[in-house]
Amino acid sequence: MIYQKKKAGLRIADIWFNDGEEPSFACDIRRYHYVRSLPSRCASPERLYTILIDLSRDEDALLSELDKTTKYQAKRAKERDDVRTETFISLGDKSREKLDQYIDFFNEFAKSKDRGLIDLADLESFHEAGTLCVRSVIDNKSGTTLSMHCNVVSDGKARLHQSSSHVRGSDDADFRSLVGRANRFLHWDDILYFKGLGISFYDFGGWYGGTEDQEKLAINKFKEAFGGTKTEEFSYLVPCTFAGKASIFMRNLIRGRK
Repeated sequence: MIYQKKKAGLRIADIWFNDGEEPSFACDIRRYHYVRSLPSRCASPERLYTILIDLSRDEDALLSELDKTTKYQAKRAKERDDVRTETFISLGDKSREKLDQYIDFFNEFAKSKDRGLIDLADLESFHEAGTLCVRSVIDNKSGTTLSMHCNVVSDGKARLHQSSSHVRGSDDADFRSLVGRANRFLHWDDILYFKGLGISFYDFGGWYGGTEDQEKLAINKFKEAFGGTKTEEFSYLVPCTFAGKASIFMRNLIRGRK
């Protein structure tokens, strides 16, 4: 999928998942995100990793890949915790009100973890293109939204873009455990939901390739518990005009100084 953007006077083509795709409009820079190969000539290449789950298999085969704890907690949330999943923003749904509500939910989570906040500009291209899908899990007793998952869907892939919950804002151990189980249930339900839409792969949105960041290593372990295959990906830039080349040169110069 290609998204057209303007930033600092530059015309940018954001290309997601498909490394063979080129824009039909004039641009200064092509930005490729999470593609499977790296060309011989490009700028600012990044080698990345993620976990891909092949959704062409039947439900039993997918379920068999979940580890014991994940399988138990997802089942308990579904059958005993009285929670439900729903698609808050479906593909093609361009409700600005719902998008604003999701952004508010995510930013509450981000504040609790001292992470960067998001705004409309971060999601607007996906939302306007109809490739944004936000799913949630809700406590039926209180009506409280426990977790939300924001996905970008195109080219046969559903990629987890953001995951958020409010468990860190509560000192109630039982509530925190409930949110943890519900979040696992939502991930499993996402897998089945996208399979039902005929999507080929569910992408867990990245896998940390380092060894030092303990929080990221814990997130790796969480994602690995759902099975799938660790896969290498790349992101890179291709300048198309002199303005694009100059912008990338200055970007790399500033980064080098930092």
